[in-house]
Amino acid sequence: MKEIYRSFEGNLGAGESGYYVLELVDHYEVHELSTRMGVPEYVFRVSKSAVENPDWTDLYTIGKFETEVRNGSLDGQVYVKGRWYSSESIRKIQNSHKDYNWQAYI
Repeated sequence: MKEIYRSFEGNLGAGESGYYVLELVDHYEVHELSTRMGVPEYVFRVSKSAVENPDWTDLYTIGKFETEVRNGSLDGQVYVKGRWYSSESIRKIQNSHKDYNWQAYI
């Protein structure tokens, strides 16, 4: 596990947010952080085979990856309620409940 990008230097100040990216064997892992009250840390992984030369400095790209992984349409994993959910398991939950909002069933 190696950190390959960080959107901030040092520590986040009050009311700030940022993210960092780790390179794992088969995935990139993105940690979105915030010091704002009530905003939890969000972590997701995107499969290296699903993305080619990602630009980690581009917030649009990161947002797109996050949305597609969370929706089960991009190969990856989402960390929710203390557990990793793969894109495949997200699609299974969506299909079994015939509901796009898979998180309502976990």
